[in-house]
Amino acid sequence: MVEYWKKAACVLGIGSWTDSLDFAVLMYTVAMLVTEWGIGPVETTWIITGFGISGYISMVIGLLTGPLMDYFGRKKIWVLGNAVAGISYLFAATAANWMQVAIYRMIGVWTVGFTLTAWYVMLPEEVPADKRQFILGLTGLLNTIGATTVYGLMALSGLFPWLTWRVMCLFTGLADLAATVMGIIWLREPPIWQERRKLMKEGKIKKEEQRMSYRELLGPKWRKKFLVLMWLPIVFAATGLATATSGYLSFFQAAVMKFPAPLIGMIGVVSQVIIACTRPIIGKLSDKFGRLNSLLFGAIPGLIGMLLLWHTNVLIGVGPSLTVIAGYVFFYFLWSLAGWSQQDTARLALAEAFPTVARGTAQSLSTGVIASLIMTPLGVVSGLLATVISPSDAYSIVPTIGFIVGITAVLIAKKLGYETAGKALE
Repeated sequence: MVEYWKKAACVLGIGSWTDSLDFAVLMYTVAMLVTEWGIGPVETTWIITGFGISGYISMVIGLLTGPLMDYFGRKKIWVLGNAVAGISYLFAATAANWMQVAIYRMIGVWTVGFTLTAWYVMLPEEVPADKRQFILGLTGLLNTIGATTVYGLMALSGLFPWLTWRVMCLFTGLADLAATVMGIIWLREPPIWQERRKLMKEGKIKKEEQRMSYRELLGPKWRKKFLVLMWLPIVFAATGLATATSGYLSFFQAAVMKFPAPLIGMIGVVSQVIIACTRPIIGKLSDKFGRLNSLLFGAIPGLIGMLLLWHTNVLIGVGPSLTVIAGYVFFYFLWSLAGWSQQDTARLALAEAFPTVARGTAQSLSTGVIASLIMTPLGVVSGLLATVISPSDAYSIVPTIGFIVGITAVLIAKKLGYETAGKALE
């Protein structure tokens, strides 16, 4: 009989695939909108960041996600997030202008925080300690394939013109709803959470200890550890400072690199396949050598690759030549070693550092609230700055700051002994 944690990994892996679709479907098909509606940097910034509105609403939602998940359950929040995202992208497929696209995308990504936070909380609570990040990496492989799916559809659009961004939004919405149904049928609340819930009902846990408030998380007992480790997912997670401007890649590829949409799709497929393969490999290394060492391993090539990628047009050239494409893909791979490939490491380190009562709260405060508070204005500034200075320089400033902060946080965490690999969860 198949162990439950393997079934859970499959369902959550499919959910992580749809999470990636939610982020990618409009972020990467901006090139198609450039062609259809002639949008520029300002409109792109609205679609990607909502000029800050989306990020701040995500922050408010993030304030609720962790405590609700710790108190009411992980599965319920995961199912809700997928359902809302699915409905929003069905509506996005009917958008009449770029402003409607921006609004529907905002709604579509608001609840991705629900599903991502639940994913990084549920899997560690179900998977054996010595396999945690490797399994996260395998399910994360599906997450990466979500972006590959969009790129693949873009590539095929050169042969099948009916594969428009609207069809891709429709596909994404239906995939989200399918994941919702699978979650309802096959997922359970983790035993460690169920046991705590049982003790609460039996009155064996004091009322004041039944839920973790933000005040307690930032109190004397947990504050120091949280204020150090919170930077890891903010910086190294795929939506963190290290990749805060990744939403502008499609615009950069179309407007600066002069890549046609089908080529952007093909480049994306190759890039994402490479990244997908690195996630379980890095997971294996992290389980063996530690979370913090893994993050340092990816940070240096990631910083170098990020700087080179945003300046490919200066260093190599533009246009669909083999040399330009090969250089661009290689630079993207280097960057990914500190972004997509390390988000498992960063979020897992935070999840393992706190007990069950605080695990979801710590995740949402870091990646949902503080990340939105910091990243939203920086993402907007990056977009608007590209109208004043070159996109190459504008889009590389924020990630550079992110890498400096991230590397510093890892070094401090190592000095304080905050390594969490292989430890039993409380």
